[in-house]
Amino acid sequence: MKIALPTEYMQATLRGAPPAIREIAEQTGGLRPDQILMCSEPNMIGFAYGLWWPWGDDTTISLRIGLTGRALSIEMPRFREIFGAGD
Repeated sequence: MKIALPTEYMQATLRGAPPAIREIAEQTGGLRPDQILMCSEPNMIGFAYGLWWPWGDDTTISLRIGLTGRALSIEMPRFREIFGAGD
Protein backbone atom coordinates (compact mmCIF):
# COMPACT_ATOMS: atom_id res chain seq x y z
CA MET A 1 0.00 0.00 0.00
CA LYS A 2 2.86 2.39 0.78
CA ILE A 3 3.89 2.34 -2.90
CA ALA A 4 0.55 3.52 -4.25
CA LEU A 5 -0.78 5.39 -1.20
CA PRO A 6 2.22 6.80 0.69
CA THR A 7 0.45 9.48 2.75
CA GLU A 8 -1.54 8.45 5.84
CA TYR A 9 -4.09 10.28 7.94
CA MET A 10 -5.64 9.08 11.17
CA GLN A 11 -8.37 10.57 13.32
CA ALA A 12 -5.76 12.56 15.26
CA THR A 13 -4.10 14.00 12.11
CA LEU A 14 -7.14 14.48 9.88
CA ARG A 15 -7.59 18.11 10.93
CA GLY A 16 -4.36 19.01 9.08
CA ALA A 17 -5.33 17.11 5.91
CA PRO A 18 -6.22 18.86 2.64
CA PRO A 19 -9.95 19.63 2.26
CA ALA A 20 -10.46 16.87 -0.33
CA ILE A 21 -9.12 14.27 2.12
CA ARG A 22 -11.32 15.55 4.94
CA GLU A 23 -14.30 15.40 2.58
CA ILE A 24 -13.63 11.74 1.74
CA ALA A 25 -13.35 10.93 5.44
CA GLU A 26 -16.66 12.71 6.10
CA GLN A 27 -18.44 11.05 3.16
CA THR A 28 -17.37 7.60 4.38
CA GLY A 29 -18.58 8.09 7.94
CA GLY A 30 -15.51 9.64 9.53
CA LEU A 31 -12.42 7.94 10.91
CA ARG A 32 -12.47 5.99 14.15
CA PRO A 33 -9.27 5.96 16.22
CA ASP A 34 -8.12 2.65 14.69
CA GLN A 35 -8.86 3.56 11.05
CA ILE A 36 -6.43 4.99 8.49
CA LEU A 37 -7.08 6.99 5.32
CA MET A 38 -4.16 6.64 2.88
CA CYS A 39 -3.73 8.59 -0.33
CA SER A 40 -1.55 9.48 -3.26
CA GLU A 41 -0.70 13.17 -3.68
CA PRO A 42 -4.05 14.98 -3.53
CA ASN A 43 -4.44 17.55 -6.27
CA MET A 44 -7.08 19.38 -8.26
CA ILE A 45 -7.47 16.72 -10.98
CA GLY A 46 -7.95 13.82 -8.59
CA PHE A 47 -6.05 11.23 -6.61
CA ALA A 48 -6.18 7.70 -5.26
CA TYR A 49 -7.11 6.84 -1.69
CA GLY A 50 -7.58 3.84 0.56
CA LEU A 51 -9.59 3.38 3.74
CA TRP A 52 -8.08 0.81 6.15
CA TRP A 53 -10.53 -0.63 8.67
CA PRO A 54 -9.32 -3.21 11.20
CA TRP A 55 -12.05 -5.52 12.50
CA GLY A 56 -10.70 -5.55 16.03
CA ASP A 57 -9.58 -9.19 16.04
CA ASP A 58 -5.92 -8.38 15.27
CA THR A 59 -6.22 -10.49 12.11
CA THR A 60 -8.84 -9.16 9.71
CA ILE A 61 -8.93 -5.81 7.93
CA SER A 62 -11.06 -4.29 5.20
CA LEU A 63 -9.53 -1.99 2.62
CA ARG A 64 -11.61 0.17 0.31
CA ILE A 65 -9.70 1.74 -2.56
CA GLY A 66 -11.07 4.68 -4.49
CA LEU A 67 -10.02 7.05 -7.24
CA THR A 68 -11.31 10.61 -7.61
CA GLY A 69 -11.60 12.89 -10.63
CA ARG A 70 -9.21 12.34 -13.51
CA ALA A 71 -7.21 9.95 -11.33
CA LEU A 72 -9.64 7.33 -12.59
CA SER A 73 -7.97 7.38 -16.01
CA ILE A 74 -4.49 8.47 -14.92
CA GLU A 75 -3.96 6.12 -11.97
CA MET A 76 -6.02 3.07 -13.00
CA PRO A 77 -3.28 1.38 -15.10
CA ARG A 78 -0.77 1.88 -12.28
CA PHE A 79 -3.16 0.42 -9.71
CA ARG A 80 -3.88 -2.59 -11.89
CA GLU A 81 -0.16 -3.23 -12.19
CA ILE A 82 0.58 -2.77 -8.46
CA PHE A 83 -2.33 -4.94 -7.32
CA GLY A 84 -2.13 -7.47 -10.15
CA ALA A 85 -5.69 -6.78 -11.29
CA GLY A 86 -6.84 -7.35 -14.85
CA ASP A 87 -9.26 -5.31 -16.94
